Parts: sequence; structure tokens; C-alpha cells
Amino acid sequence: MKQFDKLRPIFQWIIAIAFAVILGLLLYGWIVKVIESTIWALGIFVMVPVIQFSITPLFTLLGFYTYYSMDYT
Repeated sequence: MKQFDKLRPIFQWIIAIAFAVILGLLLYGWIVKVIESTIWALGIFVMVPVIQFSITPLFTLLGFYTYYSMDYT
């Protein structure tokens, strides 16, 4: 996350919004598959980490996530 924090703010927002849009498309596709066949509901075990990874940049910029680092340098 350090590399993300070092980027200029406009690039941080571009990355965060791009990840959120991609996540929205993935979730839409997954929900359509779950509606077609409930066996796709087992994909929740894959989707939760994908959701967490994809939404972290946006939540960081919005102030929902705060990182506490033990790096004192």
C-alpha cells in the first residue's frame, strides 16, 4: 500500500474508481450466474477476497480504512 500512497492524488482516484468499476462488472456477472444456477453461490469464497482487494483503494481514499504501520523509519 505504500506505493499507492506515494502516487499523486489524481492517479489514486483513477485507480480506485477503475477497481470499483471492474468490481461492479464482476459482481454483476457473478450475480447473473447465481440466478441461473445456485451452484455458482459457492463462488462467494472466491468473491470475498476479490471484493476486499478491489474496494480497498476506494475505501482508503474515502477514509473508511486506516492503516497502522509498525514501520518507524
